[in-house]
Amino acid sequence: MNKGRKTNMAGAGYRRWLWALLLAAGICFLGIGIWRGEAQTVWIKAIYICLECIGIG
Repeated sequence: MNKGRKTNMAGAGYRRWLWALLLAAGICFLGIGIWRGEAQTVWIKAIYICLECIGIG
């Protein structure tokens, strides 16, 4: 009965580290994108798409 708990706890620790690693990678890639100026490009494209949907542009 305890074996299941130990395995479950080990799996939870693994998931927590994996989640933290993926979060750190996501933040890193987000920072790289902002540094390269990609945020401005995405913002401009979003504005154009929005204006086209409304029918102004």
